[in-house]
Amino acid sequence: MAESGRKTYRATADCTAGRITAVDEKQYTLGGVWDNSDIGAGRTKWRGADGQIIGRDNASGGLAISQQWELLCPGPVSPALLSQAAVPSARSTPATVPICAGKRFCEETDSFGVIVRDFRPSTISGSVRVVSATLKFLNKTNRPLILGYVRSAGVAVDERGNRYTLASAESVRGMGEITGREFDPKFTLAPGQTADTRFEFIWQWNGRDILGMKAWDVEVAVRSVTEVAPGQYRFGAEHALQFRGVPPAAVISSESLAPSQAPPDAGGTATAEPVPEVRATDACVGRPRCFSSGSFVAEIQHAALTHEGAYKDRVARLNVAIRNTTQRPLSLAYVAKSSVLTDNLGNRFFWGTAGTYDTSATGIGKVEGNRVDPQMTLAPGESRVATFTLRRRTPRTDPDGAAYTYNVTVAELQVINSQQVRTSREHSIMFADFALTSSAVGSAAAPPQSAAPVQSTEQNIKKLSDAIRGLGSKKR
Repeated sequence: MAESGRKTYRATADCTAGRITAVDEKQYTLGGVWDNSDIGAGRTKWRGADGQIIGRDNASGGLAISQQWELLCPGPVSPALLSQAAVPSARSTPATVPICAGKRFCEETDSFGVIVRDFRPSTISGSVRVVSATLKFLNKTNRPLILGYVRSAGVAVDERGNRYTLASAESVRGMGEITGREFDPKFTLAPGQTADTRFEFIWQWNGRDILGMKAWDVEVAVRSVTEVAPGQYRFGAEHALQFRGVPPAAVISSESLAPSQAPPDAGGTATAEPVPEVRATDACVGRPRCFSSGSFVAEIQHAALTHEGAYKDRVARLNVAIRNTTQRPLSLAYVAKSSVLTDNLGNRFFWGTAGTYDTSATGIGKVEGNRVDPQMTLAPGESRVATFTLRRRTPRTDPDGAAYTYNVTVAELQVINSQQVRTSREHSIMFADFALTSSAVGSAAAPPQSAAPVQSTEQNIKKLSDAIRGLGSKKR
């Protein structure tokens, strides 16, 4: 059918518990095996949420569920599996207070909740369309939680059936990608901590298909990971997150992922540990151009727009003050090619030209490939300003946007030894819907405050290593 010919249908199953979420997005429990009195003899039979067996006729769809189960979980149905399926699912009695009750575009599992913070379309060129989704995750457990994005398991489909996909690893910011047995654990949440990730879905328009503009169905898959030994990880459950009918809007959902109140009839029967409160007071409350990661605060001090050159290129310069809020030295670096500015008209500003080196950030070091420069090393409480420059070439008659959203990824660095530094965590930062100050042609934004002198990468690594050793000696 035209209205569903491009839709992705997804089924997931727990093969050890006899439970499946079928392509109709409903959950079913294994109820036995069909007899030979009708079609489907020997195939699995299934119970719906009401406990009733789903008929094996085509209208009921019981054998369609069987087919999906057999594809995902091939093998005989053993008495042990039937016995396990008879045990009530832990999901039927939530172990924690729900956090998505009453919230739109919110999903949760036993270990985490996730909500769509921001979703907006834009255009790279006349034919390349992009929709960017910023998702906020909350760790509901009382232990550190590691999550990774499963490669090729992300899609956004508009109301016209056009499919936007994640083109590469750089389409996901803030979260590591799982490819086979390879994994980068840079998305680790402490108990009760929240953090953002950004997914950029791309579609190559052929100039003929009708563009969807009203709503997208968004699907991504993430997987929990457990560190069993230093540098060794075991993959856990995979979670297919689905957000239906997401509109192209600014901040479309409340940023709060605090637990909802327990249901009135819950009484005192809950035995599981409660969801921990989100740690630390947000240092950015009431400050619209501010972002708090838990270890640092970033705030736009000055943002200017100029028209430069013969083609009147739009050039945006953002001065961002970054302050260390921890009690230890903190080293940060800009993740190359992650800087994106989008206006309310859907126009994108870029860090530079594809195929070239990213030199758009000053006052802060850069992570590019396996090269890391920790020149922004901040003492506890210290603040420094980094400047980010973005450019858009456009016909000079095009209007300027009235509001802008800036996304950038900043890496938190860790010293391995006196000569090596690696990324321990990535922070996907978003400043939403702010104005740019128009400046005279060719003028520069206000100069960064407390700019650090230019030093080599080796000097910066030594500086960070010395600072950490000095902190350790003070404690002794």
